[in-house]
Amino acid sequence: MAIGIDVGYSNLKIVAGTGHSPAVAELLPAGAGPVEALPDALGGGHIREGRTVHIGGQPWVAGIEPYRLHGRERDIHDDYTATKAYRALLLAALDVAGDTVIRHLVTGLPVSHYQDTERRKRLTHRIRGTHAIDSDRRVSVERVTLLPQPIGAYVDASAHDLDPAILNEGRVLVVDVGFFSFDWALIEDVALVSQVSGTSLEAVSRLLDNTDEIIRAEHGERVGAARIEAALRQRASHVLLHGERIQLQPILSKAAAKTAQQAIGALRQMQRGQRPIDLVILTGGGAGLYRDAVQALFPKTRVFTPPEPWLANARGFWRYARRREERA
Repeated sequence: MAIGIDVGYSNLKIVAGTGHSPAVAELLPAGAGPVEALPDALGGGHIREGRTVHIGGQPWVAGIEPYRLHGRERDIHDDYTATKAYRALLLAALDVAGDTVIRHLVTGLPVSHYQDTERRKRLTHRIRGTHAIDSDRRVSVERVTLLPQPIGAYVDASAHDLDPAILNEGRVLVVDVGFFSFDWALIEDVALVSQVSGTSLEAVSRLLDNTDEIIRAEHGERVGAARIEAALRQRASHVLLHGERIQLQPILSKAAAKTAQQAIGALRQMQRGQRPIDLVILTGGGAGLYRDAVQALFPKTRVFTPPEPWLANARGFWRYARRREERA
């Protein structure tokens, strides 16, 4: 089985299968923590959500809303891939795939992290091998490939209605609006131009914080960024504050106007002195919120957002693994 995994700070995306179409395409919240951090169910015991995995012999739950975990701070920092939370989400993804042997696993890193060779080696070592999901289940990963995060969306784009000549011969800019990082990768003649690819931290987490601050300014209190995040994931139009429905879209638009301009500042700097971009692929969970700002930066270039852009990287990682397996 081949599997593409996009372990984000907000969502866990898993695409897996052995055929020409994936058998698994799943999106889970990226909350992970010890089972005892879960709230108590009304009938007794802990509320059971997500996937239960074992970390050092201790039961953890992964793939739940982060606000469900009490007494735990979220791991949002540069060394995220070395945390127990990341490992729990990785094990949950292997469990979701449903097979005992993964022939090829492909996942991604923010561009700035991918450029760190030692970081890539450490993560590859941690992923390859046999993993105990729990006391009864083990999954072996035979081959691991790490890619810059946005490259998944570039590979995925080949399955959509785009001109193959542009993808193969043109200058294609992939912009990935994630929770922690705003990444971009420039691909020219099917090769990554790493010198003008990079990362900004003005991503969706900042947008959520700004949204929460606007709610506080307009309504006197915060609802919390985690609650706003959960509402967006569930496609809800509002959050509750003292029983009042606070409509999110107008507030998100205000917050995005500020955050997006900050995020694309480095992208604008990158574009100076470069020849024109032939295609922009805009992906990630925050793609819709940043589209206007990206299109304004490239007014003469098509900005393509794939269906379900939050899954595009994982789909592309899976397609990459499948192609490599077919060539082997």
